[in-house]
Amino acid sequence: SHIYYIKYPGGSPVQLTSTGTNGYPVWNPSGDKIYFMSIRSPHSSNGEIYSINFDGTGLKRVTYISDQDPDANCKSLCYRGVPR
Repeated sequence: SHIYYIKYPGGSPVQLTSTGTNGYPVWNPSGDKIYFMSIRSPHSSNGEIYSINFDGTGLKRVTYISDQDPDANCKSLCYRGVPR
């Protein structure tokens, strides 16, 4: 699944993602970036959080959580779920 941006009214869809399984997009408060969860590896069940500009540029990985990370204790950021 991919994430699209459509300018309303009458805009054409712009595909923002082309890799992985992506979901749960949200705008940041200033409205210039979209944050979303993505699973980029077929060997992982962990979704990572990414940000991207609304025009599709500036993709940045925000989290780095390992399947075996004993320090992932959710003190700063906690999310669970897998887009399917």
